Amino acid sequence: MIGPTPMRRPDPTDDRAVSDVLAFILVFSIIITSVGLVYVFGMGALGEAQINEQNRNAERAFETMTVSFSDLQTGRGVERLSQLNPRGGGVSVDDSTRLNVSVDGVPWYDGPVGTLDYNHEGTEISYELGAAFRADDGHSVMVRPPEFVCTTSSSGPDRAIVSYTNLTATQPSSVSTSSTLRIRATKDRTGLNRSSGNLTVAIEDSTHADAWERYFDENGWTDVDGPSGSTGDVEATCAADDATIRETELEIELLL
Repeated sequence: MIGPTPMRRPDPTDDRAVSDVLAFILVFSIIITSVGLVYVFGMGALGEAQINEQNRNAERAFETMTVSFSDLQTGRGVERLSQLNPRGGGVSVDDSTRLNVSVDGVPWYDGPVGTLDYNHEGTEISYELGAAFRADDGHSVMVRPPEFVCTTSSSGPDRAIVSYTNLTATQPSSVSTSSTLRIRATKDRTGLNRSSGNLTVAIEDSTHADAWERYFDENGWTDVDGPSGSTGDVEATCAADDATIRETELEIELLL
């Protein structure tokens, strides 16, 4: 005769085992979630920091180039070599900007001028007419001024100087690379004109027109007229007893 099966008493170690498994699953889930969040947001922040640092390095390189190319304007050399690592950005010589320089309404130069541009992740850094610029989110700032002068002196004659560069490119005129790029500038020719009267500068289709407008406003030029945004036309005048216009043509080679 088979008797009733005795009831098994609950083993308290079973509850502890289940609790340990649940705790392990919970901790493991938290770790995986944390790693995922760090990867998504941390890598994004790291990538943004790298882009910002790259653009700052390019800005410093363009400032150095501006100083170096200034030597070519003032006759302290005929060739200069600079370096820049675009790290995937693009560097190009462009002639979409136009310049009109006149004295008392008589044009001395009226035509396109070549500029050197770097573009990377929404940032544009440019060398234009002897000045260096940086543009982000539709706003441009001048990081190195041009060789322009407009002075009014009670002890001497009023003086105006517009010394600018006009760039042309050998092939290739546009490069996108992650390697170090050498940029060679060679002086081709210099044109010079001296006279007196109202010297007017009109820069058309510049992507840094807002920065040009601020520069003219802050440096003694009059009748300054610029666009509402960063791109467009800007014009300014300097009344001078002694007006000098100097154009320096530079040939740019982008060497990989």
